[in-house]
Amino acid sequence: MDTQTNRPTSNIDTVLISAEIIKVCRKLGLSEFSKDGLYLQKHCLGDIKGNLGSPADDYKNFYTARMLLLLESQFLYNEELFNKCVEEIIDSYYVDFHEHTDNFEPIFLANDIIRFWKTLCLNYEHKRRCKEEGDSSNAKNIAHSKNLKLKFSRKLICFSFILKLVNHQGTISKQELANIVRMTPVERLESIQNQHKDSDIDSDIKSIIDDYQWFIDHTQVESQHMLAWIADKIKETRRLKKAISLDKIFIMY
Repeated sequence: MDTQTNRPTSNIDTVLISAEIIKVCRKLGLSEFSKDGLYLQKHCLGDIKGNLGSPADDYKNFYTARMLLLLESQFLYNEELFNKCVEEIIDSYYVDFHEHTDNFEPIFLANDIIRFWKTLCLNYEHKRRCKEEGDSSNAKNIAHSKNLKLKFSRKLICFSFILKLVNHQGTISKQELANIVRMTPVERLESIQNQHKDSDIDSDIKSIIDDYQWFIDHTQVESQHMLAWIADKIKETRRLKKAISLDKIFIMY
C-alpha cells in the first residue's frame, strides 16, 4: 500500500511486489491466495484517502480496501508502516474532531461499516441468484458454505467493531479507535465482556463466541471435509439454529 497519491508504479515493480508478498506468506505457512491471486492488488494510501465517498471509492475497490484494513487486518512485517496507514485512514474520519472534542462520535465510520455489511449481503445475494456455480449438489453445498461464512465470520468482523463503538462511554479518541482496529473481532467482544461481568451482556457475548468457535471447528478444515459436513442433512437443523441464534444476539444490541 503506497503512502503517496498518484505515485507511478511500473508493471515490473508490481509483479516483484506481488512475488515478495507470496514468498512471505508461504514462508509463514499461510494458505495460498484464493482464485489464483485474483485479489492480490495494490492500492495507494493517498488514493484511498483522497477518493473517500467518491464514485471511484466503490468501483476501484478503495472502499473495500479501507474497510478490510480497519476491520480485520494484521501486519505481516513493518509494523511502523502498518500503524501509519491505520492512523492516516482514521484521520480521514476525524476531520471535524477538533470542533467536537467533548462529544465526538465516529458516525461517519459507523455508517461506512454498516454499509460494508450491506454490501457483503448484496454481493452474496447477487452471486446466489446468478447461479454461476451451477445446480449440482456440490454447488449447493458450496453456496451454503458461503452463506455460513456471511452469517458468522463476515458478520463478526463488522458488528464486533460496531459493538465496541456503541459500548464506549464518551468521546472516542483517534488512539482509542486505533486500539480497536488492532484487536481481532473476538478480542473486541472479550474486551466488552470483561466490562460487563455477571450480566446479560456477559452471557450474550459468551454465546456469540461459543457459536463462532463452533463455526470455526467445522469450517477451518480441508474443503472436502467441510462440504461433506454441510451435506449431512442430519446436522442441518442444528447448524441453522446456531446461525439464527447469532442473528438474534446482534439484533438485541
